[in-house]
Amino acid sequence: MQDRAHDRGDEERNDAIEADSTHPSDGDPEPHLDAVCRTASALFRVPIVLVPLVDTEFPALKAGSGAAGAMPGWSDAFAGQAIAGESSGPVVIPDLLADPRFADHPLVTGGLRARFYAGVPLTLRSGHRTGTLCLIDTVSRPDFTDEHLVQLEDLALIVAGHLHLHRANAEREAELRERLRVTTMLTRREAHLEAALASQRLAEEIAGFGHWRIDVAKACVEWSAGMARIHGRAPADLTRIPLDDHLGFYHPQDRERVRWHLDDTVAGSGAFARDTYEHRSRIVRPGGECRVVAERGIVERDPDGGIRAISGICLDVTELARSDQHLRETTDLLRVTLESIDEGLVMVDADDRVRVHNERLNLLLDLPEGMLHDGAPFDDLRRHIAERDGSLPATLDRRGRDGKRDHGEAGASGEHLQRDGTLLELCGVPLADGSTVYTFADITARHRAERSLRESEASYRLLADFLPQMVWITNDRGDTTYCNRHFGRYYERPLFSLKERVESCHPDDRSRIRGDVCDRHKAWQDYDFEVRIRRADGVYRWHKVSKRPIRLLDGQPGWLATALDIDDIITARNALERTGDLLRLAQDAAEAGVWEWDVASGRIWQSQESARMQGLPLDGADPAAGLVMTMTEWEQNLPAEDLVRVRAEASRAIATRTNHKVEFRVLHPSTGECRWFQGFGQAVLDSETGEVRRFVGMNLHITARKEVEQRIAHLACHDALTGLPNRSMFHDRLEQALGSVRNGGRGMAVLCLDLDRFKAINDTFGHLAGDILLQLVAERLRDVLRPCDIVSRLGGDEFGIILVDLSGHDEAVEVARRVIDAIALPVKLDGHLANIGISIGIAHAPSDGLEADPLLRHADLALYRAKAAGRNTARVYEASMDAAIEERIKLEFELREAMLRRDLTLHYQPVVDLATDSVSGVEALMRWPHPTRGMIPASTFVEIAEETGLIVELGNWALREACREAASWTHSARIAVNVSAMQFREPGLEECVIMALSASGLAADRLELEITESVLIQDTEAVIACLHRLRYLGVRIALDDFGTGYSSLSYLRQFPFDKIKIDRSFIREIADPDTAAIVRAIVGLGERRGTTITAEGVETRAQLDLVRAEGCNEVQGFFFSKPVPARDLSGVVARLSRAERAA
Repeated sequence: MQDRAHDRGDEERNDAIEADSTHPSDGDPEPHLDAVCRTASALFRVPIVLVPLVDTEFPALKAGSGAAGAMPGWSDAFAGQAIAGESSGPVVIPDLLADPRFADHPLVTGGLRARFYAGVPLTLRSGHRTGTLCLIDTVSRPDFTDEHLVQLEDLALIVAGHLHLHRANAEREAELRERLRVTTMLTRREAHLEAALASQRLAEEIAGFGHWRIDVAKACVEWSAGMARIHGRAPADLTRIPLDDHLGFYHPQDRERVRWHLDDTVAGSGAFARDTYEHRSRIVRPGGECRVVAERGIVERDPDGGIRAISGICLDVTELARSDQHLRETTDLLRVTLESIDEGLVMVDADDRVRVHNERLNLLLDLPEGMLHDGAPFDDLRRHIAERDGSLPATLDRRGRDGKRDHGEAGASGEHLQRDGTLLELCGVPLADGSTVYTFADITARHRAERSLRESEASYRLLADFLPQMVWITNDRGDTTYCNRHFGRYYERPLFSLKERVESCHPDDRSRIRGDVCDRHKAWQDYDFEVRIRRADGVYRWHKVSKRPIRLLDGQPGWLATALDIDDIITARNALERTGDLLRLAQDAAEAGVWEWDVASGRIWQSQESARMQGLPLDGADPAAGLVMTMTEWEQNLPAEDLVRVRAEASRAIATRTNHKVEFRVLHPSTGECRWFQGFGQAVLDSETGEVRRFVGMNLHITARKEVEQRIAHLACHDALTGLPNRSMFHDRLEQALGSVRNGGRGMAVLCLDLDRFKAINDTFGHLAGDILLQLVAERLRDVLRPCDIVSRLGGDEFGIILVDLSGHDEAVEVARRVIDAIALPVKLDGHLANIGISIGIAHAPSDGLEADPLLRHADLALYRAKAAGRNTARVYEASMDAAIEERIKLEFELREAMLRRDLTLHYQPVVDLATDSVSGVEALMRWPHPTRGMIPASTFVEIAEETGLIVELGNWALREACREAASWTHSARIAVNVSAMQFREPGLEECVIMALSASGLAADRLELEITESVLIQDTEAVIACLHRLRYLGVRIALDDFGTGYSSLSYLRQFPFDKIKIDRSFIREIADPDTAAIVRAIVGLGERRGTTITAEGVETRAQLDLVRAEGCNEVQGFFFSKPVPARDLSGVVARLSRAERAA
């Protein structure tokens, strides 16, 4: 029975714990409870202090000090005494060894040798116990008195009260945020509606149009004042009229058509549903005047798809209709005239747009149907001509100095050859209004006749001049009557007699030449011979001379002679055998092989080196002869994609009769190794047909070069340190992913990541350790992601992730959680364990954007929010972030401007001494009198100032200003000034304090500096040393916002603060017994340490009475006075003094 009762008690306690949201549900240690343990360890001089809390299933050690980690089984015996209800209150066992319940327990008999235990239960507001504050010592403690027990109970009350206070604060903040959101939304909607209505009225009045709305169900029409004005009627009579009356205002010939348009719009449904209503009709004014109006409306539908109403506008277009009619008549006349001429014609206005053109122009320029029309950009015609013919006539491409089109001077003309061979003559004539008329005349036939004449005169001369041989013509006597350019350059004389030409031959050849010339001339036959001819510089070169008998223009016999320089060929022929071996050695050294391809037969000859490089088998008997194979046999060793490229290049070279160059891979027949080659081929043409007969070329082995190129290409798009894609490749992959989403693919997300505390690790362990850490982070990110996802290092400690093929937003959030968990694992650097975190911003496509830059910006905004939320977390982009960031940037800009203009000021709030009921000091609080936002408290802009570094300048200014004004007061109250953590990080705080005191003449003991726990966290030893130096000057030091973080308790042992200010959140809830117990415990700590305790945020008489009853020394709050300007402070002090005397 007792067991069942005990079980029911456990169930009730667990239910109470689940109902109380202030109870921590995880098993991780709580930092503020650790602070309580350290304080208790110091107060009670015990080595071990524990705070175990119990959830609905099992106990969890939430905090501890000393050897707590080496105490397995602590919950089954000691903590159970207070938690499970086995004792009615605190449990104190002075000597565990003497207690039979615990004498044999492992913690007593084992290595720890526990001898003393004291525990106080932690009780919920429901009365159930949720944990214990335990003390354990390795020696018996008969000296543990009731006073010690009371102090232990006070600390237990602090813990329980903090849990309740945490919940109250969270609920209050949530409620305030919701109220602010609703109020802001309603205010914006009202402003938008009013602005829209005002804009509509103004638009009607300026543009001269009217607005109407047809209520389909009620068959009535609402008119605006603009509608009445267009119809020539009084606005007051026609704000709402029957539909039939509205239709009656149309011209009788148009009325049924308008009614048909309206009925057709209302009756449309399904596939025939229409969302617009539009027509142009005539109306009749009261005096009988007809006006033409244009009306356009849109359909308003109810949730079921039915038409509720049609709303639209009406515009008087009478004058426009008349102009249109006149323009049509004029245009018809002009069109008949234009089509009757044989030239193409187009008129372009000053804005470079087509106004008139004829059909002949379309035919001459082969324009696509519909390209030219009234208003078409003339650039369309220019682009058509340039793209089709490869160039644009200068007549059409004139530009002025300002870069705009200049349609040319009067009579500007030119010629243009079209792709089909048609030659056009263009003429541009500017008109007075800035327009230009262009005419296009076909002069192909005329130009063809002129060109034929010129070509017939110059063809032979041009041909001869560009031949590589010397060409000349002689009469029957041997005198030169014509020579080409090459002849003149060789001899440096244009004409020669036969005797002179013979004398220019080598002496060993002259007798032979004289005999051949005489014999051949007599026979009047073709003949060829080789001879050495002296050049103008005295050098003899071998030539092959060919002579053919011809008839000159006068009919007399003559000779056509050519001389081809073959000196290099003969020299090469003589040296070929000597250079054969050298060529083979050069090929081996350069990894180059020679080949020859007979196009007609398809057979390829590979040199010995070319075959060896490709792994082709050679004839064992004569490997130097190379290898002959078919093209098909050679192509079998090429990969398919390379084969396509090689064939395409070969086909091109054959078709164009040019050389070819191509890169390709060859698979080694035996090893399967893939080798890269670069092939060069020289086309050898048939002398008669001009077709390609064969190619002679060389293959270079370029595998090593390709590997280097691939490495360079990899480095161009990858981070050298981590091997991850770099920012450029990240953008390319992001564009590809977004393209897939735009084409209907599944969703994707972009994650922007930034390492937390990376700079601190880099500064501590060095840049090499920082590089190792970045490589480890990259490896962990790759392990977390899928193969299809992309992770990139964007720079520094910034990374980016692209998640593709997502079905919902939760998938990206889950990936972010896994990334945070992976990065949070400890890292060993330089023999030490280090921890880092990572902040993540998430943006989704398509919901957050389908363009790369906006999507990345949204992810960056979410990353900023993640960092602001405390780092090591992830945030998903929300549209409100844009507005919040814009507002914050605007506020930062205005704050900088206000600091430059010295707009900021100080307000002062009195601090009252409860022992004397007099003003003992005042606190200086910054205020910003904003021209549009009103008076802004420091809580609104201090956070921005801290993030941007402006807080140092602001804090130093506040210190100087407060000292200056305090020195002028008639009363001797102390002045308290807040000092930020960043001021302690920057050098010069002590100098600033000394200068402020010196400049103002204020006594040092009247200055009180207030710091928060955050000042002590960053570099405790350095900060404590600085505080000691300031206190040595006589300056008082106060610990502000005490109670919001229990680690503050540990700092009380390191520095004797002059004052502790209890945070206003405790005073607001002081009526609660748990909160009152916390205040009482803080007062007790202050009394024992001789420290003044000040209660902040006292706003009511009841709160004043309670803090006075709890023993606080000073109070501060709106009950006495709100912060006031310096000019009003004396009056407030005087008022409080009179009230004190009256009391």
